[in-house]
Amino acid sequence: MQVLLINPPLSTACPTGGVYPMGMGYIGAMLKKAQCGVDVFDIRLNKYDKLFVADFLKKNQGKYGLFGISGMVTAYNYGKWVSQEIKKYNPGAVIVAGGSICTAGELLLRNSEIDIICIGEGEKVIVDIVEAIRFNKDFITIPNILIKRDGDITYTKKETPIDINSVPFPAWELFDMGQYTNTPYIVPVDTPSITMITERGCPFECSFCYRNFGRKLRHRDTKSVIEEIKTVIDRFGIGHIDFLDEIFNVNPKQVIDLCENIIREDIKVTWRCIGRTDFVDRDVLQLMYEAGCRWIGYGIESGSQKMLDRMNKRQKIGDIENSIKLSREAGMIVTGTFIIGMPEETEETIQESRDFLRRNKIFNIPFFPVPYPGTILYDECKEKGIIGNDESYVASLEKDATELIINLTEIPDSRLIELRNSLSDEFKEFIPSMKLAMKEDKAILKNVLNRVTSKIKEITAKRT
Repeated sequence: MQVLLINPPLSTACPTGGVYPMGMGYIGAMLKKAQCGVDVFDIRLNKYDKLFVADFLKKNQGKYGLFGISGMVTAYNYGKWVSQEIKKYNPGAVIVAGGSICTAGELLLRNSEIDIICIGEGEKVIVDIVEAIRFNKDFITIPNILIKRDGDITYTKKETPIDINSVPFPAWELFDMGQYTNTPYIVPVDTPSITMITERGCPFECSFCYRNFGRKLRHRDTKSVIEEIKTVIDRFGIGHIDFLDEIFNVNPKQVIDLCENIIREDIKVTWRCIGRTDFVDRDVLQLMYEAGCRWIGYGIESGSQKMLDRMNKRQKIGDIENSIKLSREAGMIVTGTFIIGMPEETEETIQESRDFLRRNKIFNIPFFPVPYPGTILYDECKEKGIIGNDESYVASLEKDATELIINLTEIPDSRLIELRNSLSDEFKEFIPSMKLAMKEDKAILKNVLNRVTSKIKEITAKRT
């Protein structure tokens, strides 16, 4: 069976981006293991317009029996359009959607040509779908999916999350990896870089966040991670890794084991991770630095304790500030995400965030909150009537979160935008501390400053 995996743009409003679709690499590896022919059509990377995409599907009419579409919920409109184009030229093909776009799964099934929605991880599901097509089995027997049945939406039985150690390395050979490794994900480094994971899952319940991999933490074997690091260094000359674990430092023993193995194997690579400040330990941070960690990002979200509690962050301002201090003492550059405009946000709480940023000199571009389907915040907004028609609302989620999509505060729209933009402007004030933190690496410093300047110009241009 021939399968086409499609990586759509983030949305019809944001068509570009060169980030390696790691999840698609895992799906591709599982399909190859199941003896399928697999091609990847990366619309997002190549900036293909709709005319090109439609022409590609027409030229390849009848070639593929299974199409996989993966993406964020911001690609909802694009997913609807591309599924219609697929069926136009391949009416007998099966279309399955995966990724966080599936938080709007019922809407997609009712309003698009997509046949199957994957709930959660797709590595096992995609193989089950292939087997069902090959042997003419009913899709209803496949766990963890949504399907259309007699005009209704049917949820099949749930199964426990997969053993992530059973999943092979991503099928890098399906991609022109040079186009991805030479495009830094977050950290502006002068060396080929790649994304990787060491675990899946997050046990916390922040109100604005959707947990695609569930709450149960599952770790990869350290030996497997080390082998993957060595492989990408040998194959692609990788010098930097962005670990995309939701909370890299949640299990200190796991972190220590990985770092000790990197040091023991004398692996020369820098890396970045995302952590929670309440799992920070001075000795572990120092070990991480010795193993190559140069950047660490924390989901800080607010400098107001009131707002942290409102978000169900389960963190204290004092602990966050201490963790930032310890991380910097270990030699790391600290970044943080911030959200401005959650329910009950006021000008006073925004000022608390401003004061926090000034005290701690965190490099950030604050975002507005977006109640995405599948989050506590979305359910709250539905209950209060803030979100009305689901389809209309989800179809509106194409903007970048630096733009105001929905105002959840009592602050007027124009004033809230002004406050958020003024926080972004203060980003410039932290460049001197960035210079100090990076004084030993002039190449990284140059790239960071260029990116900061570029982003500031972009923000300014949007307002003029």
